[in-house]
Amino acid sequence: MAGRTDWTDAVAPTLAEFEIMASAAWERIQPEFREVCEDLVIRIEDFARDEVLDGLGIESQFDLMGLYQGVSLDKKSVLDASREPDMVFLYRRAILDYWTESGEETLGDIITHVLVHEIGHHFGFSDADMEEIESEAVGVKAGMFVWAGIMVGLALAGLAPSNALADNVPTPDEYVDHVGGDAHVLPPGELTLDGMDQQCGRRPTVIDSQLDDYGAAYPGFLILNPRLLSKVSTPVKLWIYAHECGHQFRGPDEKTADCFAVQRGRRMGWLDEKGLDEICTFITPSKGGFMHYSGEHRCEYMRECYADPKVR
Repeated sequence: MAGRTDWTDAVAPTLAEFEIMASAAWERIQPEFREVCEDLVIRIEDFARDEVLDGLGIESQFDLMGLYQGVSLDKKSVLDASREPDMVFLYRRAILDYWTESGEETLGDIITHVLVHEIGHHFGFSDADMEEIESEAVGVKAGMFVWAGIMVGLALAGLAPSNALADNVPTPDEYVDHVGGDAHVLPPGELTLDGMDQQCGRRPTVIDSQLDDYGAAYPGFLILNPRLLSKVSTPVKLWIYAHECGHQFRGPDEKTADCFAVQRGRRMGWLDEKGLDEICTFITPSKGGFMHYSGEHRCEYMRECYADPKVR
């Protein structure tokens, strides 16, 4: 439907047509994930039932686009064999209403987004968890990066097949093309922060002032926001870069990346105890969430790592 200019004869997709679109969205999910969700039933209805809306405290039928009903995988046991099948409901009229109001996403993308969001509940994630995963996908635009972020979140939780993530990770050039603006790629070895050369093996760095965080990482490349980095001290800048580099070498665990960063700074000579205090001041206000521990907890752990002569 994207790109249509003549709506004279257009009609809204029926329930049957909506089911076809949902099936297409399902087929775009990696086979490894579909296998884990093989018993999941997807149903299309116009609206959620009144008792469902009442139970969720939702007043308008148009405010609920999807619903997961069942026992999430993290709570299942062999004793659940006789339960009713787990189900994802997609509500046609509510989705269509959102689509017409948004004007920025295709209907297919919205159906995919809602479906993947509800599948996230099947894996045991709350609405708050899913919102944080989605916001950390890239933080600028939706599309394929929302799905990529959800895949990363599932992997962090230990629920994703390891080979399911690879096909969803953009290349640096794909990322730049997607976000647009001033985003560009710096080859390995060409990044400097406050006059100091920075390198993370052979991994390039994407410079993106639209990123809604100071830094981020996908497997194979790092992302930095120069606009936000200009507001922090040199030790904090270098720590942020080293933290994202830590994900490249140590994996997705945030505490491990924190430890990698401070130990790297100590070994390379750009981090002393005063600089560590600045980093702690920077992150302590963070309350934490699904993807990160609280800033206070992270600070305590980094102080332990900084004092530990052994590489962690």
